[in-house]
Amino acid sequence: MRVSFTRGEGRRHQITAVGEDGRVGFYAMADYGAALPHDLAHVVVESLFALPFGFWGLVAAGARFDTLNQAASGAGAVRRADPVVEVHLDELLEAEALVNLFHEQQRTGREDDTKYVDTATTLCEAHGRTLPPTVDAGSVGRARRGLAALNARWQATPPGETLHLEFPLADDAW
Repeated sequence: MRVSFTRGEGRRHQITAVGEDGRVGFYAMADYGAALPHDLAHVVVESLFALPFGFWGLVAAGARFDTLNQAASGAGAVRRADPVVEVHLDELLEAEALVNLFHEQQRTGREDDTKYVDTATTLCEAHGRTLPPTVDAGSVGRARRGLAALNARWQATPPGETLHLEFPLADDAW
């Protein structure tokens, strides 16, 4: 699936996703200032940790942006309106937690790969899940480097220009 992130003039940006079947989705994306936007971080985290039904995996499977965002925030009635989201809700929430954990560690200045794994394990267990086997200190370090490289590309994208990515990303795509 091709995912394109177009930088706007202010704090709002545009995402366009084109699925393998030609389906096109559009979505507005908020600005995170100097930090990598959350939806862009999902591309790296889901690709590197091989999460087939995180946010972008569900978009590729036919879920709508609005349904995914509402499901991730706990809106149950919306999930039931989109069966692919309902079936994979736990995996969506897992991907959300893993992305949010990177943002939280960056925000607090406490980026620690081992602590990330420990905290992610606790978060997964709290939801009755096990940490994906692809998440270890080495892959967390690669994810941090990928997130930093993709953020550098995003921050260098001028207003009106677009950053194009193929999801899932290849290891060297950032």
